Amino acid sequence: RQEVDPLLRQEVEPSLRQEVDPLLRQEVDTLLRQEVDPLLRQEVDPLLWEKVDPLLRQEVDPLLRQEVDPLLRQEVDPLLRQEVDPFLRQEVDPLLRQEVDLLLRQEEVDPLLRQEVDPLLRQEVDPLLRQEEVDTLLRQEVDPLLRQDVDPLLWEKVDPLLRQEVDPLLRQEVDLLLWQEVDPLLRQEVDPLLRQEVDPHLRQEVDPLLRQEVDPLLR
Repeated sequence: RQEVDPLLRQEVEPSLRQEVDPLLRQEVDTLLRQEVDPLLRQEVDPLLWEKVDPLLRQEVDPLLRQEVDPLLRQEVDPLLRQEVDPFLRQEVDPLLRQEVDLLLRQEEVDPLLRQEVDPLLRQEVDPLLRQEEVDTLLRQEVDPLLRQDVDPLLWEKVDPLLRQEVDPLLRQEVDLLLWQEVDPLLRQEVDPLLRQEVDPHLRQEVDPLLRQEVDPLLR
């Protein structure tokens, strides 16, 4: 610009200013800038220009929007919304949903995330995220650690209670054990007093209520 512009301005602009409409000056300036760029490219190292210019053009979004975004939007977005959003909506704060969605929809972040992460997530994680398989994974991964850290005596006592809430097949065994161990104590300590002190007409009403209210909590 220091070498070329003064000459161009001295030789061209006076005549243009006299003959051309002043409104066209802006267009002339842009033309002059386009004519100066080739000179700048010649002065800059051609190797650097070849390496930098295509990268800049790729990062500036025209190519990305034409080649990548349409494909990714059709293939990835619906899967992400169907598979991930339900979990996120249930567990994540609704206010965070909007921020996460905005980040995922950003054109600069999405291509990298979708190309690098999603394929791995689809193959390895998504099939494991089914509700039935998550329960088994949690049992396999967490229980062993708990059994090693917790006192085994405590684990024997606690594990049946936990299993009773999770595994329906074990409810019968646990119920029998709990009934044999706990119910006799309750009958000896509570029922005699109630039978002696409470009106006999109320026995039928009180005993079932006590059994219904106490046993579930103990179980």
